[in-house]
Amino acid sequence: MANETTQNTTAGEKIDEVREKAEAFTKEAAEMIKEETKKNVETSKKALNSAAESAEGVVKQRPFVSLGCAFLAGVVIAKILK
Repeated sequence: MANETTQNTTAGEKIDEVREKAEAFTKEAAEMIKEETKKNVETSKKALNSAAESAEGVVKQRPFVSLGCAFLAGVVIAKILK
């Protein structure tokens, strides 16, 4: 009977140990994903800002062409949605 209790305690301790390791691994993986996501968001923000500035420059250089393109895009979208 004592041997069986010892085995149960040992098994319980092993389960607790595995659970703790799994929790630690999960926390570490979540932190790595969080950091990688932050980096990707920052990179995307920089690329988006650069594209917006480029588009703004084109619009300032050729405002009537930009207006015509926007109008045509609106007409095409309206035709597609009908």
